[in-house]
Amino acid sequence: MIENDEDLISDDDEDLTDLGEVGQPVVERLLGGKVIWSESSDD
Repeated sequence: MIENDEDLISDDDEDLTDLGEVGQPVVERLLGGKVIWSESSDD
């Protein structure tokens, strides 16, 4: 459910498919976040 207009796609939004990044780099760059813990995929 869309709660307000900020949840809608706008013309100035970046196209994530053009960025070539997913996961942690996106969190750090787009959201300004810092990943403090992640699960290791090493088995």
